Amino acid sequence: MMNNTCEKLIQDLKGTPKISPSIISVILPEICNFVNTSPNASRIASQFQKLCCSPISSIILNKTLDSSNGINHSRIEQVCRLMSKNNKPDEEEFYNEFCLSWMKSEPAEHQILTYVLASILSPIGLFANILILTTVYKVKKMQNPTGYFICNLAIADLFVILETLLFHTFYKSGTMSIASERVQKFMFPSLDIMLGSASLLHVTAVSIERGIAVALPMKYPFYLSELRAKRLIQGIWVYCTLIFFLSISRIWVVQKFYEETIFFVAVSCSFFIPFVLVTTSYGIIMFSALKSIKMEHSIRKVIAAISRLDDNLLTKATVRPPRFREIKITFNVMTMTIPFVCGWGYFMTCSTYEIAANYKFKGFQNWLIMSLPFLVSCINPLTYIVFTRSLRQSSFRVLSNLCSNIFQRVSYKRKNNRRNSNLNL
Repeated sequence: MMNNTCEKLIQDLKGTPKISPSIISVILPEICNFVNTSPNASRIASQFQKLCCSPISSIILNKTLDSSNGINHSRIEQVCRLMSKNNKPDEEEFYNEFCLSWMKSEPAEHQILTYVLASILSPIGLFANILILTTVYKVKKMQNPTGYFICNLAIADLFVILETLLFHTFYKSGTMSIASERVQKFMFPSLDIMLGSASLLHVTAVSIERGIAVALPMKYPFYLSELRAKRLIQGIWVYCTLIFFLSISRIWVVQKFYEETIFFVAVSCSFFIPFVLVTTSYGIIMFSALKSIKMEHSIRKVIAAISRLDDNLLTKATVRPPRFREIKITFNVMTMTIPFVCGWGYFMTCSTYEIAANYKFKGFQNWLIMSLPFLVSCINPLTYIVFTRSLRQSSFRVLSNLCSNIFQRVSYKRKNNRRNSNLNL
């Protein structure tokens, strides 16, 4: 049967006793060069040259990528995907020499978009997260379970932003090209998994804590004391550290075992279970808030009727509950869950699909997937500052005090300079 793809052809050749997988993957340029110059090529050699060599031989030999010369990117990806599954040192060296840099190459428009977003969102995300940390540290009433969870969420988001900026700095400056292939292939992805899990789990902790506070206010101190909150935070960071070392273990364990076992366990514990808990918690919050609004209006209606002591005025005292608060609560809950569901949800779903289906997203979709953790980490602190009243008021107070102190110091220095100048005169 005639093979119609390079991937199928290489898989068939790997099954023959005459050609080993290392020859197919490691010295592919030499094979293509030999086939191209051979005057008496066999049928299988001609087929190999047509399917595998024509689109990629010149690129691999020159280590360059030019989109204007009619290259079939899907065929390059097929060969690189096969190389990524090999475990021999020479095969890994060849894979990292060409395929790793090729897969990480970004179009010019995506690079410009990355620079624009980084220049706009990085200062905002860094400032907002640092403001949350300063507020929880300086304002005593914020030193409660809610404040502790939001503070550690800010720490996780801060690390995500710094790690993203560090990666792009290393990659664009050329440092990544001289770094070990283990750093490129394992270290930064493992940090992504660790810090992403920390951010997700702290969002989950905040959501559950708020759900308990709204639905069970009388039992809240029993379920979540400061000591239990601190222990839960310690457990989250211990789990994230364990996930980091399990991810690093890909260096020693078989890649297939990691993809089939460790990865799906980590994704389930870090996203899918938290996703259910977060959506349930915010659903409880919205239901309880709407229920309390209806109860308030029922009580107001009864009080208005009793105060008039006239049954005929009962219908006139019945006022339709204002929808503003209901819409506001619904909007707040929706805004708090959008970064989690649309941001981390899309990122984790696509990453899981890539591993399960052995598929690689391309173009803008791949750029978006890689940028989502950074975007969510910059948006998270703004969301909690805007939609958490106590945090918003405390943050504004800390910020105003800081600005007033800076203004006083500047004014004091100006006065001293004027005095010194007058004395000199």
